[in-house]
Amino acid sequence: MAAGKKVFSLNTMNLDPAFVRQMRRLLPAESAAFMRSLEEDIPVSLRLNTAKCSGEKTLNCLPAKVQSAVPWCPDAYYLEQRPSFTFDPFFHCGLYYVQEASSMFTARAIHAALQAMKMSGRAVRMLDLCAAPGGKSTLAASVLPEGSLLLANEIVPSRAVILEENLVKWGKAEVVVTKNEPADFAEFEHAFDLILADMPCSGEGMFRKEPEALAAWSEDNVLGCALRQRNILAQCWNSLRPGGCLIYSTCTYNTEENEKNLLWAAENLGARVLPVECNPDWSIHPAIGADIPAYRFFPHRTRGEGFFLALLQKEESLAANSGTGAAYSRTDAVNSRTGLADSQILAGNLQTGLKSYPQADFHELFKPKKGKKKLPSWKKSGKFVNEVVDKKKLTYLNSLFDEPEAYEISLLPWGVYRAFPSQHAAFLARISHSLRIVRAGLYLGEYKGNQFIPDVSLALSTAVEAGKHFPSYELHRQQALAYLKRESLQLSEDCPQGQVLVTYGRVGLGWVNNLGIRANNRYPASWKIRSQLPVNQF
Repeated sequence: MAAGKKVFSLNTMNLDPAFVRQMRRLLPAESAAFMRSLEEDIPVSLRLNTAKCSGEKTLNCLPAKVQSAVPWCPDAYYLEQRPSFTFDPFFHCGLYYVQEASSMFTARAIHAALQAMKMSGRAVRMLDLCAAPGGKSTLAASVLPEGSLLLANEIVPSRAVILEENLVKWGKAEVVVTKNEPADFAEFEHAFDLILADMPCSGEGMFRKEPEALAAWSEDNVLGCALRQRNILAQCWNSLRPGGCLIYSTCTYNTEENEKNLLWAAENLGARVLPVECNPDWSIHPAIGADIPAYRFFPHRTRGEGFFLALLQKEESLAANSGTGAAYSRTDAVNSRTGLADSQILAGNLQTGLKSYPQADFHELFKPKKGKKKLPSWKKSGKFVNEVVDKKKLTYLNSLFDEPEAYEISLLPWGVYRAFPSQHAAFLARISHSLRIVRAGLYLGEYKGNQFIPDVSLALSTAVEAGKHFPSYELHRQQALAYLKRESLQLSEDCPQGQVLVTYGRVGLGWVNNLGIRANNRYPASWKIRSQLPVNQF
């Protein structure tokens, strides 16, 4: 063994002696069982997207046999074994999300927060501050009340791309994806009813799943993470409305990053720690070293990885209009940078029915088409080109929705039409001045001349039933996997030419441009399967 710090060897896992001592202090009567659990197989769990398909039908389509339900989360299940999800077309349809079971307890925390805020069944505005890769964001999108808006944020560019993809596949239109530092949200005073802060942490709960977390662990790193988490709490607290709730979670065990940070938040931010309904039969461990309601998941007690969660509430007395909720109490807030109210920013173009924004304030990331090096004229000049849109185009785009008045349709600078929930449009205009928006709402597609070219988001959306508006073609498994690898397809002769929705199990997967002799694959290049298909797949 090379010179360096001594390690405690548990079969194949090398644990730092300081970590072993820590766990013996935290779990004096259970540390041996905990250590043994680190050598056990990692449970496989997933959550169904019932907005796309009934739970019963999806269960029959899963690539592995269901073993049991995850007791603390609806529509969530353990599988008997881990299949190759990459080669399951239903996975790419967004029919389910593979998520670690312990972290699904977030669903119960969201329900507890809604009850504490007296917002059950009412639309709220939620910020997922450290959202990638998207497990908790897709969960929140499923369990939040109808009409709610979710803002999912990730500062790391490569992870923000993954977050965007997973949320597009999940299909919800009431979502904004941003790429910002936590401090960037401080200027949006009282903007959110609910914040989920799944903190960057020392990762002790992921040791058996992520060897790099084990290798990086040290006592100094733990203290550094705890300080960073306090900074994040302080930075985002101003954007939480009075009476609003913040879900604090980590995937680590030590008290520095967990209970001690909660006590710090109570003393310095005035936070109140609230209980979350929990069944004793689930064997979730209570707080350690502090008389507060908190929820600890240990792998020797619950089927899942290490996880910690607590629910905080901001003092209600600060609210001028308590109980109204951020989603409705600040609809005409004045932006600190522009001096304009949201209603002024969201001035409609009466001629076209579309909304236009000053280009200087438009921060949605520019996405040039692959292979085009020249910037369009609007980008060079720094001006927004407000195209006079044919009313027929707008009428057609509105016709895609069962309730067209629920969405505001706007033309983005690179030519894509976007639908965004009307009730949150003023808020989107407000944050567009300061935040780096990766994606907001549902991308419908673009026009090339008079031909409408639908976006992949439209095929995957739960807001639009694309099969009602476009010809569709059902793929068998081998065709679906070829499609996901971006290979050309040969469709049957009776399939209409033009833009065709391809489905698998009658669920939207994407688009092809059927030319008759072949069908050009329009699946996003960045999403394609790059792995070689196993020989036993067919």
